[in-house]
Amino acid sequence: MSQTLPLEKKQLRACLLCSLVKNASQFRANGCENCEELLRMRGRTDRVQECTSNKFEGVIALMQPHESWVARWQRTSSQGVYTPFESMDGYQKILKMT
Repeated sequence: MSQTLPLEKKQLRACLLCSLVKNASQFRANGCENCEELLRMRGRTDRVQECTSNKFEGVIALMQPHESWVARWQRTSSQGVYTPFESMDGYQKILKMT
C-alpha cells in the first residue's frame, strides 16, 4: 500500500478512471495501480497529464476495502487514497484516447 499513498501534499493528482490520488511523480514512476493496464502512465509524463486531474475536492482513505461500504460506492477493492468525484468527463476523455 505504500506506493498508493501520496508521499507529500504537493502536486496531488487523481486518476480520471478510478479516482486514486497520488503525487504526479508517483503516477509517473509507478502508473496507476488500478488502471495501468489500460492507461499506461508509467514513465510517461504526457499520459499522467492526460489521464489524471489536479482538480478535485476531498479524499477518502481506504484501509480495509473489503469491509467498506465506501469502497463499494467507489467501486474499488484496493487500498489507497481516493477522491469522491465521479466525473463522466473523465471517463469520456479516457474512452476517446483508447
